Amino acid sequence: MLGKSTPATLSTQTSLSEPSPDVTITERCYGLILLRHAPNEDVTIMNTSILLIHQKRPPPLLPYWGFPKGHPEPGDASPWATALRELREETGLNPDTVQRIDLSPVAEGGKPLRLWSQYPSRMGGMKQVTYFVGTVEEHDEVTVQDEEVVECRWVVLGDAWKTIKIRWVMDVLEKVIQYVRKEIPVDERETEAW
Repeated sequence: MLGKSTPATLSTQTSLSEPSPDVTITERCYGLILLRHAPNEDVTIMNTSILLIHQKRPPPLLPYWGFPKGHPEPGDASPWATALRELREETGLNPDTVQRIDLSPVAEGGKPLRLWSQYPSRMGGMKQVTYFVGTVEEHDEVTVQDEEVVECRWVVLGDAWKTIKIRWVMDVLEKVIQYVRKEIPVDERETEAW
């Protein structure tokens, strides 16, 4: 199911490979999928938690559960820096505690694979969100950014599908679950990091 697109009528796409050059992107965002698990245990989808945020949207749209993400700002040194800044802004978590994880060793052409989704932007055109994956060991308390977030919480990865209702968010979650289950190839270095 990797790289599977949703029905064309939704015009959404989620993949681990590079986005199609045939799609004109009018809006870019970067986000962080943050995981944590108990130390000294084998990692499974039932003992790993994922951080979800209940994202506000302008009326008449209802809030939805997703992952911390946002637009780049002039002071951001890189897409990774944007994702870390958004994590701090939306959840209050300290980005210095995040250990970045690459989803796979190297893709064709020598570029790391990325987890991304594309869907229609509410401002018109197509929005592309590129996600990074990271882990934290500590259990810092999350605090909500009232302007953009209704709630944020840690959810057991294997049960997160019960909370997420938006198709493109569910597709991204599916890829993360496949990664944790080792259904996506990882090199020995990344396996040891888990």
